[in-house]
Amino acid sequence: MNRFVCPLIVLVLATAPDCYAAKIWARKMEIVRAGTDFATVLRDSVVLTDEQLQLVCRLAVFEESRDMARAKDSVTITTPDGILYADSAMYNLRTRVAELLGRVTVVQESLVISAAKLLYSVTDRQARADEGLVLENAGRGYRLTGKRGYYQLDSRTGIVDSEPVLSWVYCSDTVQATGRLITWRQTSALAVAAGRVRVVSGRGELTCDTALFYADADSGVAWGSPEVLDSRGRASGDTMVFNVHQGSLATVVVRGRADGVYTTDAGDIVDVGGTAFRLWFEQGDITQIDVDRMTTGRLLRAQRTQQ
Repeated sequence: MNRFVCPLIVLVLATAPDCYAAKIWARKMEIVRAGTDFATVLRDSVVLTDEQLQLVCRLAVFEESRDMARAKDSVTITTPDGILYADSAMYNLRTRVAELLGRVTVVQESLVISAAKLLYSVTDRQARADEGLVLENAGRGYRLTGKRGYYQLDSRTGIVDSEPVLSWVYCSDTVQATGRLITWRQTSALAVAAGRVRVVSGRGELTCDTALFYADADSGVAWGSPEVLDSRGRASGDTMVFNVHQGSLATVVVRGRADGVYTTDAGDIVDVGGTAFRLWFEQGDITQIDVDRMTTGRLLRAQRTQQ
């Protein structure tokens, strides 16, 4: 193995016709030869600039034969769409795709994305993770997690399509929504859940086919066979509008062909129908039900023991 060491500030220009043009700057450079291949080792304040992308680290190895730069030790990638942090990264100068590893974090204004491993495409302006992804809206208490997903930094839209979980977190209380797929739209602070949607708050649960969650308003809309239930009753209708307060499901309004069954404290069963229901929750239990324009009603009294 042969080496050529330059202890001075250097500027390396990596070019290939019609492919890429990147500038690399560092305080120290080392050219290493292993067999027939050469690698350039850059140390101390390494800066790689590729058009609007800037990669900063403490150590980088540029493999000319592979058009690959391996960055280590406090990697920071700055782009017009956000800033990416990682322990290490592999950046392909030809495809302009970076593979980031170890405590990966992407920051875009109030949105923080984290993963153990993440692929970032400069051309597509997309961050993708296949081994766990977290999208967290700082200051709002909302978090979207999943096994696999991606975030489009230019349109500010993310999709988690494997084991997605949307959480409202407040102290020790949490409302969680799951589904087949959940989309997050950062600009409008809107999440869309589709396919076997389930919203859980304590012992309370709301199920439907599709639901919208408005982060700024702490509210949502559910449709597609929506049903809400707790340990003592259930209600269903055409659509439901729900509110979340301090990490718990607070109210649910059922509209259109609303009907419900509920068991009272005395054990009686109330079966009613109407144009709309309003349900109040406390720690996941239904505490009050108001029926608007009741169309049907039935009370089934429980058998009581004579004393």
